Amino acid sequence: MSTDQRHSLLYVAVGDSLTAGIGTLLKPGFVQLYKQKAERALKRKIQVQVFAKNGASSEDILHMLSRPHLQQAVREAHLITLSAGGNDLRQAAKPFFNLPPTEVSHF
Repeated sequence: MSTDQRHSLLYVAVGDSLTAGIGTLLKPGFVQLYKQKAERALKRKIQVQVFAKNGASSEDILHMLSRPHLQQAVREAHLITLSAGGNDLRQAAKPFFNLPPTEVSHF
């Protein structure tokens, strides 16, 4: 292990497509932007491990968190972000996409 790795922090990003860098207006994606900002603020190098699945629901992410290798990474992490729920919200909103505006306003 290099000196840089021994003195670096571990950032574990867990989540859905936003964590994977898909479907966001932020370039190169919030994980890399967060890493860059944290390195500047903490004045430390940060190693990143990303555990993400495009289209993942909250249930999918909960299942991901049951995997031993991800649990180990979370235990060793100094920084953790979790992105979940966006796909659940999209799924829940689908029935409203085809309703006329007057019907949606009555809910």
